[in-house]
Amino acid sequence: MTDVIVERLEDWLGQDVFDLEGEKIGKLEEVFLAGEDAVLVEVRTGGLRKRSHLVPVRGMTVGRAYARADHPSRKVTEAPGPPKDAAPDDATLRAVADHYGLAPGQGSVEGSKARAARLEAAAAAEARARQLEQEVSNQDRAATEAAEARRRASEEAERARLDAERNRGAG
Repeated sequence: MTDVIVERLEDWLGQDVFDLEGEKIGKLEEVFLAGEDAVLVEVRTGGLRKRSHLVPVRGMTVGRAYARADHPSRKVTEAPGPPKDAAPDDATLRAVADHYGLAPGQGSVEGSKARAARLEAAAAAEARARQLEQEVSNQDRAATEAAEARRRASEEAERARLDAERNRGAG
């Protein structure tokens, strides 16, 4: 099978990760993004003593049911891991860059799971805002219709009063 470069590496979460020689390293646990670009992945390794390690995305390829790191297994298993339940901070990013011999990146990274939750919350908030705007619009329409009904009722009452005066005066 031919390897391909992917745009949304987060679609491969849970897939096996292999090294350059085809040796299984672990599972793709998380993708960390800088802006829209995937820059690091978290690979969960080990049997009973599971550990997480950060791997640069550059050079990573994927197949139908796997991801392949551009590094030997040992290099990955010696790499620093992310802070528990958080995106890597500046110190961790520098440690990862040093470990792989890369220039440290600038800015912060966000986990794909955290981003998905943030975007879902934003979409829910937008949907709620649209719902509230619709309710306000409906209330405004109802208020306008009520005001129009009061105006018509007032006009009818005035006509009835004038008719009653005319009828009293004609008799």
